[in-house]
Amino acid sequence: MIFSSGDVLTAANLNSAIPIVQVIQDQTETAYTTTSTTYVQISDLTVDITPQSTASTLLVIATFQVGHNPNTGGFVQIQREGSPITLDPAGWFYNGNENTEYSGQTLSLVCKESPSSTAEQNFTCWYKGENGNGVAINRSWAGSTGQVGPSTLTVMELA
Repeated sequence: MIFSSGDVLTAANLNSAIPIVQVIQDQTETAYTTTSTTYVQISDLTVDITPQSTASTLLVIATFQVGHNPNTGGFVQIQREGSPITLDPAGWFYNGNENTEYSGQTLSLVCKESPSSTAEQNFTCWYKGENGNGVAINRSWAGSTGQVGPSTLTVMELA
């Protein structure tokens, strides 16, 4: 479908332009912290989706609320069936050296997957620190739970 100047975008004509078969989303407000330099799973942020066609494309959109200790940064990663679908290192976050333990930021990742299968696909989210100092999900490093969030994971099947 081609849109011209002045056309109104509606759900009906959007779905005919990009047919969305299904959307599965998860979110968490659970606060996570680690000093690990190896990936740690964000255990309550997962999506299982069963594509209806082997020709389908899966659009994966994740938004993380992150924080870190001064003098460090962190990484987030999305995995499908236990293998990274984002680059490694994946999404990197860093706010600077001074007084960053009370700040947070939003990090978003968008990936396209073509599993060529109608078997259930499991997507999980992971995070790690850069150099052994602390990083956090859904809170600042020195702040409290509920300070920021939620983090979300959405998988859309496109025909």
